[in-house]
Amino acid sequence: ILTLVNWGNHPEVLSDENTSITSDYSHYLRNGVEEGVQWDESEVEGLGGTAIYLNGTVGGLMTPLGVTVTDGNGVEHSGASWEKAEALGYLVAEMSLDAVASGEVIESPSLSFEMMNVSLPVDNIGFQGMFLSGVLDRHLYDFDETAILTEENVPKIHTEVSHISIGSLELLNIPGELFPELAFGGYDGSKIGNDIESLIRENHPNPPDVANAPEGPYWAELLDTEHGWIVGLANDELGYIVPAYDFEVHPTVPFLDEAEGDHYEETNSLGPATEPILDETVRTLLGWTR
Repeated sequence: ILTLVNWGNHPEVLSDENTSITSDYSHYLRNGVEEGVQWDESEVEGLGGTAIYLNGTVGGLMTPLGVTVTDGNGVEHSGASWEKAEALGYLVAEMSLDAVASGEVIESPSLSFEMMNVSLPVDNIGFQGMFLSGVLDRHLYDFDETAILTEENVPKIHTEVSHISIGSLELLNIPGELFPELAFGGYDGSKIGNDIESLIRENHPNPPDVANAPEGPYWAELLDTEHGWIVGLANDELGYIVPAYDFEVHPTVPFLDEAEGDHYEETNSLGPATEPILDETVRTLLGWTR
């Protein structure tokens, strides 16, 4: 009937040079799962039906930009091209088909759904301006509309976090672009095969102080199942969800310009309160499910 695929990466192979309305590599991923993947010397049969791609943890920044993709014929693709988008999509489709082939059937799976409403402050002054001028068409709450916005008069948006169980599959659905370490940890470098000494570049401006990083269990670990998915951009798009301990803004033009170092994502986020509030919400919500 349908196949769900969960993978964390921005569909932006074509980069900012793209002038087409397109789902980028996602199209080829879905097409490969439905109709199969064929290389010169190998072929994997598709599953038919409809394939639906659910993005995962894409903050921090999970992107195909700057990555060389080697397709199933051994051809390398490194530029911002349709050929690279096709190669990446079909490679992930092939991995998805392999995963299904090696999986097990769950007879009569149970189904449950839970959600929590949550309010998040819009600290980003760029976002504030776009909301108030109508560029972002969305209602704001819990502030004095007749007064100037200040640190004491900050608008909020309403959103939600949800959780779905289908048999042994659990989906934790987060309304934005989540940094992977919030879901999986790895502040010691272990998730990328590094040690802590090589994780942070020497003399890099505004480096993270991982001594202050959040401790586990992390969100994926709270999904007490073999098949736990973190679904990003779920029901909402709140920009990047940046770990509060490493949230740095420009000292004179906060949010409108980025702080030195790797702090682009803060300019496209609601603010430093987003992650702690969502963390509390996730833990409360998953506490219900237990």
